[in-house]
Amino acid sequence: MKEIELTPQSFTFYTSVAVISSSRIEGEQLEIDSYVVSESKRHEAGST
Repeated sequence: MKEIELTPQSFTFYTSVAVISSSRIEGEQLEIDSYVVSESKRHEAGST
């Protein structure tokens, strides 16, 4: 198996995928576009 370098951007991508997958398992319909937009706004506001 090949190792990959994890950067903050790739970690954010994998976190987003996990959130979307988890929401679908729980029966919630969360679209990736709406999640990404809300996360962008949250980061722009300075919260973590």
